[in-house]
Amino acid sequence: MVRPADDALFWHTVNQGPTTEKGTALSGQAVMEMTVETLTDAVEVAVLSPTHTIGDVESACEEAAREHLAAVCVAPYVVGRASRALRGTHMAICGAVGYPFGYADGLSKCREVGACLEAGVRA
Repeated sequence: MVRPADDALFWHTVNQGPTTEKGTALSGQAVMEMTVETLTDAVEVAVLSPTHTIGDVESACEEAAREHLAAVCVAPYVVGRASRALRGTHMAICGAVGYPFGYADGLSKCREVGACLEAGVRA
């Protein structure tokens, strides 16, 4: 897994204005004091390439669990597989409803959300 460099953290601090979960701005000093563990707890891995395979999903789940990432984001049709692969971990599983363009109507998206919930999406 690629770890962010110190200058990447600085760039984020200067240009992005990092915030806490509640939206409170963090100082540059607070960002620089973060550990690898606190950063990985805020990172998710996404497997949303139109050419991804089940193997890609399984590999991403293994890597995310090994690195203690926060979540795995996958296409709705593989939420169940990701849920099984991450059983017993603290990780969230995100189903990318309406991805990539969101052109479906609201009812279709609600059905897709329901299918993701049944398959094992979790926060």
